[in-house]
Amino acid sequence: MVNMVYNMNIHSLRLMGLTTAVIYFASNFQLGAQPTVPAASTSSPSITPAAVLTVMQRVADWQLAHPSINPPTSWMVGAGSAGFMALAGISGDAKYREAMLAAGETNEWQLGSRPYDADDYCVGQTWAELYLLYREPKMIAALREKFDAILAKPSDVQSLEFTKPLSQARENGS
Repeated sequence: MVNMVYNMNIHSLRLMGLTTAVIYFASNFQLGAQPTVPAASTSSPSITPAAVLTVMQRVADWQLAHPSINPPTSWMVGAGSAGFMALAGISGDAKYREAMLAAGETNEWQLGSRPYDADDYCVGQTWAELYLLYREPKMIAALREKFDAILAKPSDVQSLEFTKPLSQARENGS
């Protein structure tokens, strides 16, 4: 079980933004470790909520100082943005939310260009969270436009199986 959780977390570190991966690992560490670790050794003095939060903030601070080289509307940036929003909520430090506000303003609250590819509106989760806090319609205007367009003209792709031709069809909106 621990091996499976460990492998899953390593895989997540490769696929998700670093901040999101740290949050995911930290939130699931005790849950994944408990079934196979004897009860006497599960309470390590070095793994406390405060220690985990400190590490999460150090990672987030590093990420803010070293912005992603990925496009600002990519799913990787979207995953990291979701992590920053979660961290702002649990840490009480507004700088993470303020960084996402600045990113939204800089990117004019835009999404990616592919209408039927969820990767291109992943960052919209952050825009929606910010909208719920600040109620500024510009924050979700692109998200609403994209979803309204999808509802008006649903994709005629019948399968979500990941194959090269079907992936290209979804990206092209056919």
